[in-house]
Amino acid sequence: MPKFTKKAEQYCIAALLYYLVTGKHYLGFSLDKQEMLRQIQEEVSLQC
Repeated sequence: MPKFTKKAEQYCIAALLYYLVTGKHYLGFSLDKQEMLRQIQEEVSLQC
């Protein structure tokens, strides 16, 4: 499991705040669990 950096934590908090303010996810995630996990792993960079 990758270690999180301070930048990764900031990214996660920003994504959460965006969702809380707008009520929408900042990316169009798939409803299929496996596809969503692939999207997170490949399309969302937590290692900013």
